[in-house]
Amino acid sequence: MSSEPMRVASVGLGRWSKVIGAAATRSDKLELVTCFSRSQEKRDAFARQFGCDQAASYEELLADDRIEGVLLTTPNEVHVETVEQAARAGKHIWLEKPIANTMSGALQIREILEKTRVTFSIGHCARMSGASRKMKELIDTDKIGKLSMIEAHWSTGRAMQLTPDDWRWYADATPGGPLIQLLVHHFDTIQYLFGPVAEVQAFKGSLNTPAEVDDVTAVIIQFESGHLGYCGSSWVSPGVYWINVYGTEANLYQMLDLTHWGDPNIDKYTTLMYQSRGSSEKVPVEIPMRDMFREELEDFVDAIRQQRAPEIGWIEAAQALACVEAAIRSSNNKRPVTIAEVMH
Repeated sequence: MSSEPMRVASVGLGRWSKVIGAAATRSDKLELVTCFSRSQEKRDAFARQFGCDQAASYEELLADDRIEGVLLTTPNEVHVETVEQAARAGKHIWLEKPIANTMSGALQIREILEKTRVTFSIGHCARMSGASRKMKELIDTDKIGKLSMIEAHWSTGRAMQLTPDDWRWYADATPGGPLIQLLVHHFDTIQYLFGPVAEVQAFKGSLNTPAEVDDVTAVIIQFESGHLGYCGSSWVSPGVYWINVYGTEANLYQMLDLTHWGDPNIDKYTTLMYQSRGSSEKVPVEIPMRDMFREELEDFVDAIRQQRAPEIGWIEAAQALACVEAAIRSSNNKRPVTIAEVMH
């Protein structure tokens, strides 16, 4: 197993690429070598910030023999295309969530990966926060008794800032609005905590934004285990992020300050509370300080070096996206939709 850092390239140089680029530089397991965006201005700025080279085209970048893997933070609607190009060039792929805009796109990616055998990992970082890891530990060690249900909410005011020159403005580029931009993260985290989702019933709409996209949604969930859940999101409200877990002996309440989203020290701005049976008091739980952005990239590298599956690979990403697509179908058709129906 190589002890040398893995040489990577950043592709798609929008806002989130800076978060991921910074995470790569905080690790001794990655070396950020080059970058590409169709915008010369963005390439120049990224290369200056991270001291890396820049490629004049995606094809030039993929032909660079120095590059072992790519970090893709491209718009959702081109994920299938950019993944296919990288995989056929023999580059390992880390892709910012969601895996694709549709399940058909996710299935296309699966076919590509089966043919090329490159390592593929998705950026569902929220499950790797110290607070989420602590919740998982408390659940797995029976500190809250038998599981009952889970609730999660994620809202931001992003849709109020959209303009027609932003790809997120358009319904076909951002199906479900906050479903695919925000709740897809929670769909991964709640399945990490509770296991696979079996069925959803959802409502969504566009109430307060001039953009084409939906801006509010509520989703009722039944897990394969029989447990129940709720996920909600508004894309036109002040930032809110919480996950509550309910058990027979105790409840857990996680809340983070979204103004610090993207900060490697996000656990400093997160609270986790424990409420035991027979008490109304919520007691603080110590949260281990973790760097979820660095850790998701390092898991990607370790999976390659150790020839194992990454923690968040195709199946985990597809399960999260399946919840999005099932929720969209449920709202459109006014009926419950099973995950099996969507996955097939």
